[in-house]
Amino acid sequence: MLWTPPVPFSPAEDKLTGRLKRGGKFYVFLRSIREQLFDADLQAALIAMYTGRAYGKQPKPPAFVAMVLLLQAYAKVGDEEAIRRVHMDRAWQLALGLLGTSDDVVHLAQSTLFEVRERLIEARLDVRLLARTVDLARETGLFGVASARTASG
Repeated sequence: MLWTPPVPFSPAEDKLTGRLKRGGKFYVFLRSIREQLFDADLQAALIAMYTGRAYGKQPKPPAFVAMVLLLQAYAKVGDEEAIRRVHMDRAWQLALGLLGTSDDVVHLAQSTLFEVRERLIEARLDVRLLARTVDLARETGLFGVASARTASG
């Protein structure tokens, strides 16, 4: 259940990031920091949400779904629109490691978004995920949020 999207930027990702410099900084930021954001510790905590719980099919990697939920919150869209954007929006696909992949690769349902969101909240991992995202924005300066240390000097 680990999410292991490619680390190096592909030529297609490089090309798209060049086009997203103005209106798509958040997507480029998430693509750039996703391996730091979803490090081994956070992925282990996300996977632990499923420990001791019955589920039918093998769940999607929780880190992947958590990334969809971050994108959804940023875009302020509902679950149905979030699923559509996973399949249709190249900026979302960039952040999710899906750029240039077949639509058959992604099988994500609205119910999965709901279930993972509920588990995140129950485990208080939603707070941890948002805090870590903000910390990385400050540390990297990739989303226009400089750290106090960087800003002062």
